[in-house]
Amino acid sequence: MMLEFYVNYDCSINSVNLVEQIVEILCKIAQGKFSRPEYNSFILPQQELYLKTMALDSLVTLVKSLMHFTQDFQKNEKKKVEETDNKKPFSSSLKDERDFDDKDSSDGEDNRGDVSVFEKEGEIENQRKLKKELHKAIEKFNTKFKVGIKYLAQLGFINLEE
Repeated sequence: MMLEFYVNYDCSINSVNLVEQIVEILCKIAQGKFSRPEYNSFILPQQELYLKTMALDSLVTLVKSLMHFTQDFQKNEKKKVEETDNKKPFSSSLKDERDFDDKDSSDGEDNRGDVSVFEKEGEIENQRKLKKELHKAIEKFNTKFKVGIKYLAQLGFINLEE
């Protein structure tokens, strides 16, 4: 679920960095944000300990779910590679391999499925990078607008020639 939030929010230019904010808040709580004296009137020490434990448990659960997702993804990729290897016939001549490659590309199966997964992964990564660059440009613009405008032009967000 958190992975879906990351893809749909943190990688979207028009959305807030939801997962990033959740993780930052949980980290602050787990590190004792409410241990400061100004919070003594709001939260009891037992409550603060319980809150820290819950925040830490949430972070551990998040990391474990990412680990399981990664392991499952790696297993699926390994199975795909093994299935592809099992489909290939053993041939002793280069001509047979060329014939097989020609047949493989026109056997009616859509071999682009794996490519589209990688394209989607690359697209998501590019969206995230673009979002980071845009926020960096906004910070530069807010500090010195001329520097921000130049940076936006370098990134291709605006055209200075008009």
